[in-house]
Amino acid sequence: MIMSEDPQDQLTFPEEFLNSLTPSGLPPYELKLKIGCIIMLLRHLAPSKGLCNGTRLIVTKLQQNIIQAKNPLMVQRRFSFPESV
Repeated sequence: MIMSEDPQDQLTFPEEFLNSLTPSGLPPYELKLKIGCIIMLLRHLAPSKGLCNGTRLIVTKLQQNIIQAKNPLMVQRRFSFPESV
């Protein structure tokens, strides 16, 4: 990879070339998902509902800029409370 301070050098590389680069530590240019694949939540969206950093979700629907997913554990989770005698 060429590092340069000159702003003109940025114009010499076509967009397709820059998108094809895969430097270590960075995600790919294009994310490819399928319905039914498992994804991991990377931020706290609703901790009270169990949507915290690291929660695994299953993709149910894909739209242009929206990924709809469900938490498989929330459906099967049962709560138990101690009985008072």
